[in-house]
Amino acid sequence: MFVKKNSIEVVNIEKDIQIVGLSLEKYGFPKQAEKLGEMWGTYESKYRSNLKNVITPVVNYGFWFFKQDNDYDYLVGSAVTDFNNIDNELTIYSIPASRFIKVTFNAINFENLVCGEDLRNSFKIAEKYAVESNLLIKTMPPFPITAIEVYPHELMSVGKDNGPKWGLALDSAFVTTPITEYPEMYTLTPIE
Repeated sequence: MFVKKNSIEVVNIEKDIQIVGLSLEKYGFPKQAEKLGEMWGTYESKYRSNLKNVITPVVNYGFWFFKQDNDYDYLVGSAVTDFNNIDNELTIYSIPASRFIKVTFNAINFENLVCGEDLRNSFKIAEKYAVESNLLIKTMPPFPITAIEVYPHELMSVGKDNGPKWGLALDSAFVTTPITEYPEMYTLTPIE
């Protein structure tokens, strides 16, 4: 029987998280949520394995963010040690050090994890927790419009039956990491 994991806590991230990846706008995708799976697949199959400065174990991030021109975009990418020698087609972004509401959850398979209600509910859970705890959520630039989706590779199940259909590559980080029974991820919501 499947038992969902769902936990919430406040965490303090003391160092900026440097992300390199693809943005909808820069890569030429329309700003539609329906294109995110395709963009993840393109990033994983074409770019991530070529990044020399990816932090291991690999942690991928996805989030909507405000831009300086008051427009918005979505970024999929990985945490890196620095922004040196980055392909021009890629976008760089620093998630500023801050306190965050961290909501951790799992699902029976990857598809349910990233496309199901749990991801959307994690944002609502963080908002409710903030209200109940008298915490103020940061929604102004440079923070994302919503929460930051965090996909630690060592918590992602990538087997044929429960892995994504659109492209998490079976690289050395996956091959040397034990497969989890149920894929797990978390979201980070920035707070004052």
